[in-house]
Amino acid sequence: MASYNKIQLVGTLKDNPDVKVTTNGHALAKFTLVVPRLESLPNERFDNIPITAWRDNADKSAQFKPG
Repeated sequence: MASYNKIQLVGTLKDNPDVKVTTNGHALAKFTLVVPRLESLPNERFDNIPITAWRDNADKSAQFKPG
């Protein structure tokens, strides 16, 4: 059985996802997730994480709205 690393990021969308379809017909979504740094709450520091989602994940992320 293959073993994969898995992470979960909790944050908010910076902008609407940019959804496209490749020439092969696969959905592709790109967006930025803004994640707060928990160790520096008084300073309100955030990380901007660029995300690329493919196929079913891209279709699902197209429904997300920034906020």
